[in-house]
Amino acid sequence: MVKISDPVPKNVDLQRHADSLGVSPEKFYYDTLNATLDAVTDAIVHQLLAPARLVRREPCAAPLSENGVRTLFRCFEVADLPCGTFRIVDGMSSGFSHLWTPLHAYRIAAPGRPPLHLRGAYPAGVAQLPFAWAQDPARTAQPIQESHNRFLAGLATWERLLCGSLRLTDDPQCWSNIGARETQWLSPQRLQWDAEVVMSHKACFDLLRNMLLGWHGVQPIRAVEIK
Repeated sequence: MVKISDPVPKNVDLQRHADSLGVSPEKFYYDTLNATLDAVTDAIVHQLLAPARLVRREPCAAPLSENGVRTLFRCFEVADLPCGTFRIVDGMSSGFSHLWTPLHAYRIAAPGRPPLHLRGAYPAGVAQLPFAWAQDPARTAQPIQESHNRFLAGLATWERLLCGSLRLTDDPQCWSNIGARETQWLSPQRLQWDAEVVMSHKACFDLLRNMLLGWHGVQPIRAVEIK
């Protein structure tokens, strides 16, 4: 549940991005907020949060307005969800609030579970990888057999998680982010991903490992190098 001031507070960057797309600032704001929250369920679909399985995802509903505050409810049902996922959702919500306009409030709840610990450990890699993995966290290269839209969509979802959700510290004023990046094919079997900077908790690479492990069963991966 997310509470937003009504109307949405004015913001120069919000106006500029909305103008570039030819939409109202309010539409851009809600579309961006929903896309931010969608990154979590997309990450489950692409196995970044393995062993979690998405059971049901409620469609986006229009926010409810009352007393100068709009409330947006987003619900999804997941099996085997790592508890650390809630820390990611918390980071994405606070990161959105810092990067755009402040959220009035937000609350994360899981029916049937005890009060959530939003500072728990991030989800870890789920298994030993059946391919080589070398890591030096400044640059990433992922050799795979061929271009595949689903793989690239998973990589794009991982990038979205890096924008806010995986904080370097527990300071609520801190959020993760990523600099300019480029994805290119160096050969039919080798994909390279470059970023100017990755300001994120090291657990972000565990999420990437999970996705690559799931992908390996579909399209074998020879090796991964991060430097």
